[in-house]
Amino acid sequence: MKLILHCGEEKTGSSSIQKMLKESSKKLLEKNILYYCEGPNHNTLSYLSGKRHRVSKDKDKLLVERMESTIAKIKYLAKQLEPSYIILSSEYFFNLHPDDIKKTIDCLGITFTEIYCIVYVRNPDEFYLSNTQQKIKASHKILNPLTFKRNIISPLTTWQQFTGSSNFLGTAFDRETLFKGDVVADFIEKIKSITQENIEVKKWPSKNESITAEQTVLLQEYRRDFLSDFDNQFMPSSKILLKLFRQINALKKLGTKLELKAEIREAILFNNIEYISSANKILSGQLKLNSADFLENQHQPASWDGKCFTNVKDILPSFNQEAYQLFKRIIIEYNDSLKPGFEEYLLAFNGKKMKEKAATAYFAYLKSNDYFSSEQLKQSNDFTSMGQFIF
Repeated sequence: MKLILHCGEEKTGSSSIQKMLKESSKKLLEKNILYYCEGPNHNTLSYLSGKRHRVSKDKDKLLVERMESTIAKIKYLAKQLEPSYIILSSEYFFNLHPDDIKKTIDCLGITFTEIYCIVYVRNPDEFYLSNTQQKIKASHKILNPLTFKRNIISPLTTWQQFTGSSNFLGTAFDRETLFKGDVVADFIEKIKSITQENIEVKKWPSKNESITAEQTVLLQEYRRDFLSDFDNQFMPSSKILLKLFRQINALKKLGTKLELKAEIREAILFNNIEYISSANKILSGQLKLNSADFLENQHQPASWDGKCFTNVKDILPSFNQEAYQLFKRIIIEYNDSLKPGFEEYLLAFNGKKMKEKAATAYFAYLKSNDYFSSEQLKQSNDFTSMGQFIF
C-alpha cells in the first residue's frame, strides 16, 4: 500500500482539489485509490502535532472528534478494501516538522511501501496579495510589502528529504503553465503519473472568489472604522459584507481587478530572490517560480528605506472612485438613508431577476445586523419578496 500526501500550500486551490477528491471518491476507489474524509479536508489531522484551529472550545471538541473518526474510518476501509493507494489532503501538512509528519502517518497504523508528496507553491508577490485579502477579513492591518519575505525553502526541503526526490512533486502555482491552466486538472495528471491509472473524475473547477480592488479597500476601511476592537477575529458583519460583495460580483463585476503596483511587486520579488532561486532548484518539472530576472536594478530605491505601507489603496496601480463610492453607499454604516430603502443599490443592476438576486443578498446583510424587526422578517418567507415589498 502506498500513500499520496497533498500538502497545499495555502492559496493554491486546495479547496477545489479536495472537493474533486470527495466528489470522485467512488470513481477513485474503482482504480484502487482510497480517499475518505469527514468534513471538507484532512486539516484536523494536524491536531496530532498539537496544532489547533482558532475556534471555540465546543467546536474544537467537535474537530477532535472528527479527526479521531476520520482516522478510525480510514484504517477500517484500508483493512477491508486493501487499496493500492491512500490519499490525504491538507494545506496544513505543508509546514509540519518531520517528527509531526511521521506521527501523522503512524496514526493510520499502516506500513506504506512508498510515500509521495504533491505540493503547489505561489510566487511571493502573488502570495502576498492573496494573503492580504485573506488577512483583512479579520483585521484592518496588513503586512508591509516592502519588508515581506516568504521562506518556503524549509518546508520544500523537508518534504523532498522525507519522500525522496523521485517521489516529491513540487510545482509552481501558475495558471498559465499548469496543465490545462487549472490546478485540479494538474493534480489529476500527477495522480495519473504516480498510479499509472487512466483516471476519469469530475474536474471540479478552481473557484476564484477574489473581490475587486475597490471592495478590498472598503473591507479594510470597514474593519478599521467599525471593528478595530476585534482585531484578528472573524466578525459576522464583515463576513456578511464580504458575502454581499461576492454575490454582487456574481451578478455584475463592478470595479477593477485586485493587483499590485509594479514597484511593489518588484520590491517583494527583490526581497525574496534567494528563496525563489533555491525553491526553483527543488521544484520538479518545467513549472518554476518567477525568478525576477526582469529586474535590471538589484537594489531597492533609497526612497523606500523605512517606508511602511498600511493601506491597501496605496499598493494598487488603479482605483475606480465611482465604483468605490457605489459600494460605500450600499453599506448601511456609511449611509443612514439605506434604513429602510435600497434604491441606489438596485440602480447598479438591470433586469428583474438580477434585481431579485441583489435584493436577496442585500437583505441577508440587513438581517445579520438586525436592521429590521423580527416581526417584519416573519412576514416574509424569503428576502426577495421582502425586498419587493419595501422597494
